[in-house]
Amino acid sequence: MTLVTTKVLIIDDSIIIGNRMKEMMEGCSSVYLLDQAFNIEDGLKVFETENPGITILDIGFPGNSGMFLIPLIKKLNNSAKVIMFTNYSHKAYQTRCYEMGADEFFDKSTESELLKEYLENYSSQQIPA
Repeated sequence: MTLVTTKVLIIDDSIIIGNRMKEMMEGCSSVYLLDQAFNIEDGLKVFETENPGITILDIGFPGNSGMFLIPLIKKLNNSAKVIMFTNYSHKAYQTRCYEMGADEFFDKSTESELLKEYLENYSSQQIPA
């Protein structure tokens, strides 16, 4: 069997987060960082052209919320995973993100290791070699 790696798109306005995510994914055999978009509009464009299997999405953007991308992403590809990775970890945000179609929700300040574990254990499709 050959492991199929899954493309990951990060939509977050922080270069630091993007660099941390890139480092985190270097040890993950089933996922790789496709790109990082620093705003919602660019993130949607990358998603539309590259169709990543996983999108890691922040909530807080200047003048907007990443939550509004969740249903757009799911409409474009319902099987794509949307993972919220944010400092807006209040239960109300978490509940709303799940209602909008998010697959996972992680707090940036306390759950980075849980996100890393999720990515390391992500079950990609396997195809015969």
